[in-house]
Amino acid sequence: MKLLCPKAPDGLSHAVNEAVARLNLRQLVGDEDVRSIIPAVPHRVYSIHKRNLRSARRFSMARSSSWLVFLLLNGHQPVAAVSVHGRARKMRARAIHPGFPGPDVLETVALAEAAEAGLSSTYEFRLLIIPTTQTIAIWLHGPKDDFFLPVTPSPREFVRKRLYTSTEFTSALFAFLHRHIASRKALRKSSVGFETRKLPHPVRNRT
Repeated sequence: MKLLCPKAPDGLSHAVNEAVARLNLRQLVGDEDVRSIIPAVPHRVYSIHKRNLRSARRFSMARSSSWLVFLLLNGHQPVAAVSVHGRARKMRARAIHPGFPGPDVLETVALAEAAEAGLSSTYEFRLLIIPTTQTIAIWLHGPKDDFFLPVTPSPREFVRKRLYTSTEFTSALFAFLHRHIASRKALRKSSVGFETRKLPHPVRNRT
Protein backbone atom coordinates (compact mmCIF):
# COMPACT_ATOMS: atom_id res chain seq x y z
CA MET A 1 0.00 0.00 0.00
CA LYS A 2 1.62 3.26 -1.16
CA LEU A 3 0.94 6.33 1.00
CA LEU A 4 1.26 9.87 -0.33
CA CYS A 5 1.02 13.32 1.26
CA PRO A 6 -0.90 15.99 -0.65
CA LYS A 7 0.96 18.90 -2.19
CA ALA A 8 1.51 21.46 0.56
CA PRO A 9 0.34 25.08 0.05
CA ASP A 10 2.99 27.72 -0.57
CA GLY A 11 2.73 29.23 2.92
CA LEU A 12 2.82 26.00 4.94
CA SER A 13 6.59 25.56 5.16
CA HIS A 14 7.11 29.19 6.19
CA ALA A 15 4.41 28.96 8.90
CA VAL A 16 5.96 25.78 10.35
CA ASN A 17 9.52 27.16 10.29
CA GLU A 18 8.31 30.34 11.98
CA ALA A 19 6.58 28.30 14.70
CA VAL A 20 9.67 26.15 15.27
CA ALA A 21 11.80 29.27 15.65
CA ARG A 22 9.47 30.49 18.43
CA LEU A 23 9.49 27.23 20.37
CA ASN A 24 11.71 26.17 23.24
CA LEU A 25 12.83 22.99 21.53
CA ARG A 26 14.91 21.93 24.53
CA GLN A 27 11.67 21.19 26.36
CA LEU A 28 10.84 18.67 23.62
CA VAL A 29 14.16 16.92 23.05
CA GLY A 30 16.28 17.53 26.16
CA ASP A 31 19.98 17.16 25.41
CA GLU A 32 19.50 16.14 21.79
CA ASP A 33 20.68 18.48 19.02
CA VAL A 34 17.69 20.68 18.15
CA ARG A 35 19.12 21.09 14.65
CA SER A 36 18.19 17.45 14.09
CA ILE A 37 14.47 18.28 14.22
CA ILE A 38 12.89 18.36 10.77
CA PRO A 39 9.29 19.01 9.66
CA ALA A 40 7.77 16.04 7.84
CA VAL A 41 4.55 14.38 6.62
CA PRO A 42 2.41 17.48 5.91
CA HIS A 43 -1.23 16.41 5.75
CA ARG A 44 -4.77 17.73 6.02
CA VAL A 45 -6.86 17.39 9.18
CA TYR A 46 -10.52 16.47 8.65
CA SER A 47 -13.45 16.41 11.07
CA ILE A 48 -16.98 15.03 10.99
CA HIS A 49 -19.84 16.63 12.88
CA LYS A 50 -21.87 14.29 15.05
CA ARG A 51 -25.05 14.96 13.04
CA ASN A 52 -23.36 13.46 9.95
CA LEU A 53 -22.13 10.24 11.58
CA ARG A 54 -25.24 8.25 10.65
CA SER A 55 -25.27 9.46 7.05
CA ALA A 56 -24.26 6.95 4.36
CA ARG A 57 -22.05 9.75 2.98
CA ARG A 58 -20.38 10.44 6.35
CA PHE A 59 -16.79 10.39 5.11
CA SER A 60 -17.49 12.48 2.03
CA MET A 61 -19.07 15.03 4.39
CA ALA A 62 -15.84 15.40 6.37
CA ARG A 63 -14.38 18.88 6.15
CA SER A 64 -10.74 19.90 6.15
CA SER A 65 -10.09 22.49 8.84
CA SER A 66 -6.29 22.73 9.01
CA TRP A 67 -2.94 21.17 8.20
CA LEU A 68 -0.74 19.18 10.55
CA VAL A 69 3.03 18.76 10.21
CA PHE A 70 5.04 16.30 12.30
CA LEU A 71 8.33 17.35 13.89
CA LEU A 72 10.73 14.39 13.73
CA LEU A 73 14.04 14.07 15.56
CA ASN A 74 16.75 12.60 13.32
CA GLY A 75 14.10 12.00 10.69
CA HIS A 76 12.28 9.18 12.48
CA GLN A 77 11.51 9.96 16.16
CA PRO A 78 8.31 12.03 16.55
CA VAL A 79 8.44 14.77 19.19
CA ALA A 80 5.48 17.02 18.33
CA ALA A 81 3.12 18.23 15.62
CA VAL A 82 2.38 21.78 14.47
CA SER A 83 -1.20 22.76 13.59
CA VAL A 84 -1.46 25.33 10.78
CA HIS A 85 -4.57 27.24 9.70
CA GLY A 86 -5.32 29.58 6.80
CA ARG A 87 -4.71 29.54 3.09
CA ALA A 88 -1.72 30.14 0.84
CA ARG A 89 0.53 32.96 2.06
CA LYS A 90 -1.80 33.79 4.96
CA MET A 91 -1.18 30.49 6.75
CA ARG A 92 -0.35 30.74 10.46
CA ALA A 93 0.67 28.13 13.04
CA ARG A 94 -1.96 28.04 15.78
CA ALA A 95 -0.73 25.37 18.20
CA ILE A 96 1.80 22.68 18.95
CA HIS A 97 0.89 19.18 20.14
CA PRO A 98 3.78 17.73 22.19
CA GLY A 99 4.08 13.96 22.06
CA PHE A 100 1.83 13.66 19.00
CA PRO A 101 2.19 11.56 16.99
CA GLY A 102 3.24 8.88 19.46
CA PRO A 103 5.57 6.08 18.38
CA ASP A 104 2.55 3.83 17.86
CA VAL A 105 1.30 6.11 15.08
CA LEU A 106 4.40 5.70 12.92
CA GLU A 107 4.55 1.98 13.71
CA THR A 108 0.95 1.59 12.60
CA VAL A 109 1.56 3.57 9.42
CA ALA A 110 4.53 1.31 8.65
CA LEU A 111 2.25 -1.71 9.02
CA ALA A 112 -0.23 -0.10 6.62
CA GLU A 113 2.47 0.52 4.02
CA ALA A 114 3.45 -3.15 4.22
CA ALA A 115 -0.15 -4.33 3.88
CA GLU A 116 -1.37 -5.65 0.56
CA ALA A 117 -5.02 -4.82 1.26
CA GLY A 118 -6.82 -2.23 -0.82
CA LEU A 119 -8.18 -1.65 -4.30
CA SER A 120 -6.34 1.58 -5.06
CA SER A 121 -2.68 1.90 -5.99
CA THR A 122 -2.05 4.94 -3.78
CA TYR A 123 -3.69 6.45 -0.69
CA GLU A 124 -3.62 10.01 0.61
CA PHE A 125 -2.42 10.36 4.20
CA ARG A 126 -4.99 12.30 6.28
CA LEU A 127 -5.91 12.77 9.92
CA LEU A 128 -9.56 12.34 10.94
CA ILE A 129 -10.94 13.77 14.19
CA ILE A 130 -14.44 12.99 15.45
CA PRO A 131 -14.72 15.13 18.63
CA THR A 132 -18.00 13.73 19.92
CA THR A 133 -16.60 10.21 20.00
CA GLN A 134 -13.08 11.13 21.15
CA THR A 135 -11.75 9.38 18.07
CA ILE A 136 -8.53 10.21 16.24
CA ALA A 137 -7.53 8.11 13.25
CA ILE A 138 -5.09 8.11 10.38
CA TRP A 139 -7.31 8.19 7.30
CA LEU A 140 -5.89 6.53 4.19
CA HIS A 141 -8.04 7.90 1.40
CA GLY A 142 -8.05 6.23 -1.99
CA PRO A 143 -10.08 6.89 -5.15
CA LYS A 144 -11.87 3.54 -4.74
CA ASP A 145 -11.76 2.76 -1.01
CA ASP A 146 -10.63 4.04 2.39
CA PHE A 147 -8.81 2.61 5.39
CA PHE A 148 -8.51 3.88 8.96
CA LEU A 149 -5.90 3.45 11.67
CA PRO A 150 -7.24 4.57 15.09
CA VAL A 151 -4.58 6.11 17.33
CA THR A 152 -4.41 7.10 20.98
CA PRO A 153 -6.70 8.51 22.29
CA SER A 154 -9.64 6.56 20.86
CA PRO A 155 -12.54 4.61 22.40
CA ARG A 156 -12.03 1.05 23.57
CA GLU A 157 -14.11 -0.21 20.64
CA PHE A 158 -11.02 0.28 18.47
CA VAL A 159 -8.02 -2.08 18.48
CA ARG A 160 -4.59 -0.46 18.32
CA LYS A 161 -2.41 -1.14 15.28
CA ARG A 162 -5.32 -2.53 13.30
CA LEU A 163 -6.14 -1.46 9.78
CA TYR A 164 -9.93 -0.91 9.45
CA THR A 165 -11.97 -0.82 6.29
CA SER A 166 -14.54 1.97 6.14
CA THR A 167 -17.29 -0.55 7.01
CA GLU A 168 -15.38 -1.90 10.03
CA PHE A 169 -14.51 1.61 11.18
CA THR A 170 -18.17 2.67 10.94
CA SER A 171 -19.29 -0.41 12.91
CA ALA A 172 -16.87 0.44 15.73
CA LEU A 173 -18.12 4.04 15.78
CA PHE A 174 -21.73 2.85 16.03
CA ALA A 175 -20.75 0.48 18.85
CA PHE A 176 -19.36 3.47 20.74
CA LEU A 177 -22.51 5.52 20.09
CA HIS A 178 -24.69 2.63 21.24
CA ARG A 179 -22.68 2.33 24.46
CA HIS A 180 -23.24 6.02 25.17
CA ILE A 181 -26.74 6.46 23.79
CA ALA A 182 -28.22 6.56 27.30
CA SER A 183 -25.88 9.36 28.29
CA ARG A 184 -26.22 12.33 25.95
CA LYS A 185 -24.51 14.47 28.53
CA ALA A 186 -21.35 12.40 28.18
CA LEU A 187 -21.37 12.93 24.42
CA ARG A 188 -21.81 16.69 24.79
CA LYS A 189 -18.80 16.93 27.06
CA SER A 190 -16.51 14.71 25.00
CA SER A 191 -13.41 16.33 23.50
CA VAL A 192 -10.30 15.30 21.64
CA GLY A 193 -7.64 14.43 24.14
CA PHE A 194 -4.14 15.04 22.85
CA GLU A 195 -2.21 17.81 24.55
CA THR A 196 -2.34 21.26 22.97
CA ARG A 197 -0.25 24.31 23.75
CA LYS A 198 -0.65 27.80 22.36
CA LEU A 199 2.36 29.17 20.57
CA PRO A 200 4.03 32.25 22.09
CA HIS A 201 3.55 35.53 20.25
CA PRO A 202 6.52 36.52 18.07
CA VAL A 203 8.79 39.19 19.52
CA ARG A 204 8.94 42.28 17.35
CA ASN A 205 12.26 44.06 16.98
CA ARG A 206 12.19 47.65 18.13
CA THR A 207 13.87 50.14 15.87
